[in-house]
Order: sequence, then structure tokens, then C-alpha cells
Amino acid sequence: MKRVAAGWPTVAVILIAAPVFLAGVAEGFEPLPRVRPEALDLNPDRLDDFLDELESVDGARSVVVVHRDRVVAEDYWWGSSVSLHHVRSVTKSITSTLVGIAIERGFIDSIDVRVVDYLPANLRPSGVAKDDILVRHLLTHISGLRWEENVEFSAWAGSANPIRFILNRPLVSDPGTDFNYSTPATHVLSAVLEEATGIGLNVFADAYLFAPLGISDRRWQRDPQRYPFGGHGIQLRTEDMAKLGVLFLNRGRWGGEQVVPADWVRQATAVHFRGNSTWGSVQRVSYGLLWWLVSADDIDIYMALGWGGQFVICVPVLDLVVAVNARWQVDADQADAQERAILQVVVEELLPQIPVRQRRPRHPSGRVRAIAATTSSSLFSPGVEKRTAE
Repeated sequence: MKRVAAGWPTVAVILIAAPVFLAGVAEGFEPLPRVRPEALDLNPDRLDDFLDELESVDGARSVVVVHRDRVVAEDYWWGSSVSLHHVRSVTKSITSTLVGIAIERGFIDSIDVRVVDYLPANLRPSGVAKDDILVRHLLTHISGLRWEENVEFSAWAGSANPIRFILNRPLVSDPGTDFNYSTPATHVLSAVLEEATGIGLNVFADAYLFAPLGISDRRWQRDPQRYPFGGHGIQLRTEDMAKLGVLFLNRGRWGGEQVVPADWVRQATAVHFRGNSTWGSVQRVSYGLLWWLVSADDIDIYMALGWGGQFVICVPVLDLVVAVNARWQVDADQADAQERAILQVVVEELLPQIPVRQRRPRHPSGRVRAIAATTSSSLFSPGVEKRTAE
């Protein structure tokens, strides 16, 4: 159902439960405000053209476009506005956000603490060298643990103890050196957060992130030890994905409340690993703290990205957020094709329509590290999430 925003939608709240998922409900769903595009100097016919182009992308399922904190266009080609979607590795950006909240609230000292100090005894890895793995390293895929995302994902996800599985892998480089995209390493953050806060990660997320944003319906897949998968396990509505982007564009503020520390938003979306590769329609593919950073014709973008084309695309200079869902049960080549095609439509058909409100500096820098010489530049792109989808 194609809609250029005209008012408030009718909203239903659903709760879905399954044995391997944690289903959660906060106090109530709060929709984003809607506004007619003309009120923001946008052309509704051109927005319709964008929606038509996106619908034509194989696998595209839904989109919500937010400009100046208000929905100006949305479309749902699979399910409806209340359907839950597997957001895949968008989960990583949510986990990163929860780390920032935990640090602000004093549960974790900083991102430069040792992971081993926040793990239960039964999960602590053997070998003194692994004691040097920091939370920062898990946030930037530089743990040094041997891992092949393309090959080993299914075996890891189906293992009896996924956290022990990855922590028992040998080190192939010193922690803090080589970038190697690792969903399992990100999942270790779930255990860190639960042990640090003393409550389930899903409960922590509901209380400190989802409830303040009016996210009332979500599902979160968990491992056999009942840790929610920190790298790939959440299901959300498309509109609720967009809220994450709106929250970040507003430097962590929501409805007058500082939900996420402004400094964390800055750190998470700063360049920590700088790349110069091109991926489809975007350039200078780099990485923050579990957020991708790219540029399109000199417009800086940061985004959460999941397998097959699950996107939260944030464009600060345009005050724009685009949330997209797509078919995720596809092979690696199809996933990459869908991701590139969706991003191309956004960059070529939507971005030129949005007036620039103010010029901002280029992506700020965190503790920047160039891509290690031993790391293939082809691996330092969103296409690293290449595996046969489980």
C-alpha cells in the first residue's frame, strides 16, 4: 500500500511468541508524526516516483521516509505497517547503542575495559592473550579471533554455546589490529551487557531504549544460554527502525529526554576504521562503532545495515532517515544485489529531492585506524556480511 503521508495511520499492536524468541511489549506504540510533503517543500509526485523505483527492486518489502522528524512517505509491499521484519545486522547498531547507554548509566566503565572482566567464569576464554580483548575491539570487529563470516556463520549460530564457540577460537592477530567482520564477536557484547547490568539484555533494551521511543512490539532471538543474539537477532516494524535513525539525528534526544548520550552518538558514527572503497553508489566505505559510514556525491551518510537490504540510512545534512526492509532469506549474491539496488535508488532517486538545511563537517573521527595491510579492501565493505542466510 503506497502512501505519501497525509495524517496519522491506524495502528494495531501485535505480540508474537515463539520458543527461540523473546517477545516484548513496552508501554505502548507511539507512531512518528506524519506531515504532507508539501509542508516541507517536497514534491509528492517525485516521492511517488521514488516509491515506484524502490518497489521495483527485487526483494524490497517496505520503506519509511522521515524528514525533519516527520514521516513524509511510506510503502508496504509485504505485510503491513505493523509487520515485524528480521532486521539482521541492524541489531549490531542497536547493541552498540545499548553499550553507550550502559556506560552512561555506570554499568560499564568505558569501551576500553577488558571483556574478560565482564564475563561469567564459564564463558571466560583460555589464554592470557585473549584477556587483552576490549569492548572497543568487539564494537569495531578487531578482536583478533579467527573467523570466516562467509563460511562459519551457520555452524556458529546452531552451536550449543555460541559465545564459548567464538571465544575459544585462536587469535590470528593481536587484539586491536586487523578488521574482520564478526557477528559472533558482536554477540559477546550481549553477555557483557547482561553481566554488567544484572538484568536480561531484552529487559534493559525495553527499559532504556525501546520504551522511551514508543517501540511496543519486538522479538529477539536468543541463544541456548538465553542471551539475545547481539549481532543479528531482532525483529522490528519498519517505522520503529526509522525511530533509531531519528534518535541519532537528534543526538540521542527523544521527546525532551536524553535517551542516548550525545557523545555516544558522536563516537558511534565517527570514523574508527577509514576505507576508500566504493560499494555500488556510495564511496569511502568506513566503519564506526557497529555503524557503517559512507559518502554519496560528498554527502555523508551513516547507516545500520542488515543482510539482504535491511537499512536505517541517516543523512544529517538533509535531516533525513530512510528505513527499508527486504527479503532476507536469500543467498550471498542475491543479498548483495538487493543491498546495492536499494541503496542506489535511495541515493539517486530520493536524496536529490531533499533540500539541504545546513552544511555539517564531514564524518568526525574517533580513534581512526587505516585498514590493515593484511585486510583485503574487498572485505571492508557492507558486502562482508556474505554468507548463506540461516
